[in-house]
Amino acid sequence: MADRNIIAGPAGGGKSQYIEARRRPGDAVIDFTRLYAAVTGAQRGPDGRYPERGGDDPLLPLTAYLFTTAVRQVAARDLRAWVTTSDRRRLEELRELLPDAAVTEVDPGESVIRARLADPETGELSAQCAAAVARWYGP
Repeated sequence: MADRNIIAGPAGGGKSQYIEARRRPGDAVIDFTRLYAAVTGAQRGPDGRYPERGGDDPLLPLTAYLFTTAVRQVAARDLRAWVTTSDRRRLEELRELLPDAAVTEVDPGESVIRARLADPETGELSAQCAAAVARWYGP
């Protein structure tokens, strides 16, 4: 059986860095934000962040479909994979789809995440960033 890993934690928590430090050549990485960037052509800015996406973006359902389809393909094949989530509710779904996967939480804490996601000029969280925080920590 191939190594399968679910890396869970808040947006901006360091999941991608965790994976990059551990992945091997040939490993699949299934990450919602990376898929969304591939679909839309979005790129990380100089600060390392992707542009924010609105909840009404018509490409979000397509990205969600691609994400779930990719995870199901990993489950159906003998693939080494890293799957990420920043949504606690999705974590349970991923555990069901990949019951043999090791689960690791990467979470530096809510105060660190709020500081990382805050607007550098105002120190405030945008509505999208506040929603991302709530997906992991709750309202």
